[in-house]
Amino acid sequence: MKEMERLPEGKLRFYKQKGSYRYHIRKDLQDKNGKYINRRNMGLAQKLAQKEYDRNLIDALEQEISLLESYLKYHDSDPWVSAYEMMAEGERILAVPPIESDEEYIQKWLKQEYNNPEFRENAFEFYTMRGEKMRSKSEVIIAEILDDLQIPYLYEKPIVLNKIGVVHPDFTILRMSDRKEIIWEHFGMMDDLEYRNNAFGKIRGYENNGYISGKDIIYTFETSKYPLNTRYIRKLARGYI
Repeated sequence: MKEMERLPEGKLRFYKQKGSYRYHIRKDLQDKNGKYINRRNMGLAQKLAQKEYDRNLIDALEQEISLLESYLKYHDSDPWVSAYEMMAEGERILAVPPIESDEEYIQKWLKQEYNNPEFRENAFEFYTMRGEKMRSKSEVIIAEILDDLQIPYLYEKPIVLNKIGVVHPDFTILRMSDRKEIIWEHFGMMDDLEYRNNAFGKIRGYENNGYISGKDIIYTFETSKYPLNTRYIRKLARGYI
């Protein structure tokens, strides 16, 4: 808008003569012809044309915004659920929506049954706020952040990798925007040489099975010198999910 204020007053009038355009400036709408703009002053004609374009653009954008606001005001974000809830209970129990609501999908996803690997005898016990037993304090931190962000997850859900067999990623999280499962592996003892070699071997196994970091799988690491950064974990979870 400030740019338009600096543009010259008046309106451009033009017509074609002998294959080229001739331009006039009309400062008074009663003046049908206006003042001729010669070639040396074509910058004025360009500024008047730009002003006309800017006005048209503002009008078009305002109309677009108005339509979007109207759409957002009246649009039902989940018509499948809305249509179901409009029914009386007697009809509702007989009807089957063609698409599950997000909440129904999440609850069914969380109820998957699978076998976790057993915990070592006399191993340290770590528990989340909801009482889920985990193998490390860092895993508990990640789980609590996922819970706080309302990101559904399953702990150590098994998957099968070619040439490796069954593995149990630390977390399998559900991205509801496209209902896609994403694996999250946390490697928390990278100071230890044997652990580090096993970690990179596991990463190579995921790569060979088509898992792409940042798309299908999330990796996080820590050492005794560089412990888990909870602010980064929270930012990472938000960014991927």
